[in-house]
Amino acid sequence: MPKFAVGDHVERIGVLVPENMRHGIITRVITNKVGQDLFYEYEVDFGNQVIGIFYEAQLRLFKDAN
Repeated sequence: MPKFAVGDHVERIGVLVPENMRHGIITRVITNKVGQDLFYEYEVDFGNQVIGIFYEAQLRLFKDAN
C-alpha cells in the first residue's frame, strides 16, 4: 500500500536537496511490479515546471508551519 496519495504535500529528505526542489505535491503514484511497499515511486511537482520521481524513502509528509 502506498505511503502517499495524489495531492499530498511532501518534503524531500536530505541535506543536499536544492531549495527549489524541497517541497512539492504528489501528482502520480507509480507502483512497482515486485509488490514491495518500499519501492513505490512518486511523481512530485515542485512548481515552475519542475517535476521529479522519487522513492518513498526519499520523501516525508510536509505540514506547513502556519
